[in-house]
Amino acid sequence: MRQHEAPTILRRPAGDLKVEAPVHRLSRRRLAVAAAVVFATVVAVLVALLVPQRTGTPTAPSWSGEGVPCRSEPLTHVHNPTRLTVVANCATVSGVVRKVQYRPNDGNVHLTVAVDEKFQRYLRSANQGLLNVEVIPPDARYVIIPSVGKHATFFGAWVLDRNERRAAELHPAWRIVPDGIPVAQATPTPTTGSGKLSVAVDMPTAVAIGEQFRVVVRAQRSAAAKTAASEVRVFAEITNAAGKGVRWKAATTNTLGTASMDFIALHAPGTFVVHFYASKDGQSVVVAKPLTVTRR
Repeated sequence: MRQHEAPTILRRPAGDLKVEAPVHRLSRRRLAVAAAVVFATVVAVLVALLVPQRTGTPTAPSWSGEGVPCRSEPLTHVHNPTRLTVVANCATVSGVVRKVQYRPNDGNVHLTVAVDEKFQRYLRSANQGLLNVEVIPPDARYVIIPSVGKHATFFGAWVLDRNERRAAELHPAWRIVPDGIPVAQATPTPTTGSGKLSVAVDMPTAVAIGEQFRVVVRAQRSAAAKTAASEVRVFAEITNAAGKGVRWKAATTNTLGTASMDFIALHAPGTFVVHFYASKDGQSVVVAKPLTVTRR
């Protein structure tokens, strides 16, 4: 009886094994990653070269005063000045006014300006191509406010506003010169047809620290007879003995010509001065009242 033969097992020589494919796949991955890194680096370099002022160290337009004084302390009378970082005490910029707005919460006139092309590089990303120009109440009587669509030159401090994602601003602007007007003549012309503006202030002369106190402002027009002046813009600033502002309020007179403002004496005992700036139709009135804060 024949014995069954054991089956023959065929073996492939070790040299014939194909192991290159995984190596090729790994190399392609590495090449893809390297290419992505190079691409990202090139893009970052191009962005840094093309828009350095929008993301890098801020700079400001130069000052060309042409008879306009430069201020050594530009944030004097600016409410809550710690939110602003001064890039240049004095800067000059020109452009077209796109919007004009009075904001009663701070008493400032805000102008949105599309600056001329040569000034675009000084704007930050947060500006979105537009510059905010602010005129504070103490300067209102010296500054012309151009109408929308007018081209003008603006003089003021170049700052970054922390509350506006560090957007660049001209804040404050203490002179605005519309095209066609000489600098020396670029001041508002008061309208006195309805009478001269006058203001009276009723407030305590002394309060205890931590005490709340009310200030009442009464505005009138004096022509043939005195009449209540409504819609008068009033800005109050409390300054300490060193002349530094410590509290600010803004209000507008009602139909009876009155405006009320409430303060709290939070600062240390001492002597202060409350300055009131009232304006309407190009007329401005400034009133100063002493205030003493005492210990309880």
